[in-house]
Order: sequence, then structure tokens, then C-alpha cells
Amino acid sequence: MSGLLSWLADFHWLRPMGFWLLVPIAAVYWFCVRNNSLQQSLSDQVAPHLLKHLVVDGGKQTRLRPAEVLLGLWLLGTIALAGPSWRKEPSPFADDASNLWVILKLTPSMQSDDVLPSRLERVRNKLHDLMELRKGSATGLVVYSESAHLVVPPTNDSGVIVEMLQSLDPGVMPGEGDSLADALTLTAEHIKRDSVAASILVIADSAEDPQQASLQLWKKSYRVGLQWWVPIAPESNLAGLGIEEAAKILDVSLERLTPDDADIKVVAGHAKSSLVTSMTDPSAQWRDEGYWLLWPIGIGAAFWSRRGWSVASGGLS
Repeated sequence: MSGLLSWLADFHWLRPMGFWLLVPIAAVYWFCVRNNSLQQSLSDQVAPHLLKHLVVDGGKQTRLRPAEVLLGLWLLGTIALAGPSWRKEPSPFADDASNLWVILKLTPSMQSDDVLPSRLERVRNKLHDLMELRKGSATGLVVYSESAHLVVPPTNDSGVIVEMLQSLDPGVMPGEGDSLADALTLTAEHIKRDSVAASILVIADSAEDPQQASLQLWKKSYRVGLQWWVPIAPESNLAGLGIEEAAKILDVSLERLTPDDADIKVVAGHAKSSLVTSMTDPSAQWRDEGYWLLWPIGIGAAFWSRRGWSVASGGLS
């Protein structure tokens, strides 16, 4: 009984507007039945008291008529078009954790030593621990300063990311600057193309005001889980760094560095929750069961190959 109640609770129609087709279907069926009624066609030519003795009672007729088959096919087709659904699509991400894209700002300020041994070195260590915590999950890396660049696409091999991080420093970048909006766009486009649940982790110690309009445009254009890891001393004030303003535009939470692994657990938890969000997207979670009705529709349509079942100019015979 509980299974039936659960089924009824989940049952719904994906395209309920399809039931409007029942209106013309009913009208056409009425026309077909009326047009094919022998008694109706003779009512104007034979006296009623004689007609009832000349016409065989239609209620005793057991042969399936074309109009009835047509009605059944149209009803099944309408139900299929309306999209009955009661169970969710199996998620392609059921066996995998979501990808995590790291966007790392690579400017001279990241070499500051307010966080020992330096902001960049602390980030390297933290990312190593983060990937260990998310072992088996893919991580991608994008760096930016004056321009944004893809370093490593999502990979399960944390050793590749660690090795690349060790070789990266502000000196390898083409110039100083702050192209966070470009880095976000580059990353979001990769996520969109990969069609895999993913979230973005921004690691930056500042954000320039001139790109606020670009950040607003990015926020309107993409729907991606986002968080910001601030690699500066915990006691440092964020005022004047532009981070709080940019975070407000992006509607993103800020995570400060901690001496323990508390910050790492928060970041990993956020990445995992983005997978749940993707899996519960209402536009993709329900399975369309209307396709199963194509089988009886096809079988019913086969009746039209029977000899004598043809559409005449006056109706269905």
C-alpha cells in the first residue's frame, strides 16, 4: 500500500497542455460515429416506426470499428504527448563526485609573507590536502593575472595538479592584472562543454573594481556553484581589497584560511553539495514514460492494414 501511495505522490505530467488535444479528438470521433451510423443516415428517408425493424441493433455488433480504434490510438497518443512520469532519471554522476575547478590568481601579491611561508606556498599545501580529501574526484586548474589560462583540465591524478602548482609563479604570467571575469568565463565554458556537475573555487587575495560590470554579466550568464578562498592572514581586514564587493556581486561565500583543516572541509563540502544541486535540477530529473505507449499505438495502427479499413470521403468505414 505504501508503494502505491508513493507512486501516486510522484506521478505527474511533464507536458499537461497536451491534453488540449482531447477536444478536437472528441469532436472528430463524434463526427465519425454520427457519419457512420446507418440508422442516422436513413432517418430522413425511412419512417421511424419502420426503421427500427430494418436496422440490426448496433449493441449486438461485436466487430471493432475503425472509429473506435482511431479513438483509442488518439487517446494513447495524447497521454504519451502529455508525458506521464513517476520516477527520476538515473544520474550520470551517481558514481562520481563533482568536478572542482580551481581558479588561482597568480600575481606578485600572492608571494606576500603575511601567511608563512607565503600566500602562494600555503595555497599549494592547502590544495594538496584538499585533493587528498577528495581523492578519486577530478580537479581542474585555471590561473589568471592580466589574462586567464587553462593549466590542467579536470583530472583524477592529483599528482599532476601538485606538480603544476610547484612550477607556477607570477613570473610565468604574461603580465600583471586582474582578469577574474575572464577566468570565470573560461572555466564556465569548459564546464558547460563537459556536461559534468562541477563547482568553482576562486583563490584570490584581491579583486579590482573596474571589472565589476563583467562580474555582473557573468553572474547573469552562468549557473555554477561558486566559492571564494581568501589566502591572507586570518586577522587581516578585507576592506579595500575589493573582495567583499566582488563576492557580493557573485553571491559567493568567502572562506578564510585556517591553521587547521577546517577550511578544507568547508570547501570540500561545498563541492559535494554542488553535485546534489545538479542531480536535483527539475529540468532533467524526471523520466518521460510516455514512450512506452508507442508499442500499443504501433499495434493498434496495424489494424489499418486490414482489408476494408480505409478512409472514405464520407467518413470511416
